[in-house]
Amino acid sequence: MQTSCDGLLNLSDEETIRAARRYRNSPQTFVEEVLGVDFWPKQVEIIESVRDNERTAVKACHASGKTKAAADTAVWFLTAHYPSAVITTAPTNRQVAELLWREMRYDYHSAKVPLGGRFYEIPKWQLAD
Repeated sequence: MQTSCDGLLNLSDEETIRAARRYRNSPQTFVEEVLGVDFWPKQVEIIESVRDNERTAVKACHASGKTKAAADTAVWFLTAHYPSAVITTAPTNRQVAELLWREMRYDYHSAKVPLGGRFYEIPKWQLAD
């Protein structure tokens, strides 16, 4: 099966960034095609709210997929809106480093195509200088 992200293979970082911009208005498509993730409807609402609004707040119970949605949203935003910055926060540093950034690191390394840049062991992902 060929997906529209197949064209991102073997591109330089700059070429990858330019190609990824086509997902700027289609975060759900990015998550499905590039990250290989199927969001459930509330996660789609979250990522589309980030796309459509200056601020998004999510109130939900424990273990509802918020961390996965936040990680995938951050990866989509950084990739599709280069150059950009995403600031990640949580009640504790452990939640940022061990939960959110672990999910982002997994996305980066398991994406169907190279996302470009360098993902550090500390909570930092740099696409270009």
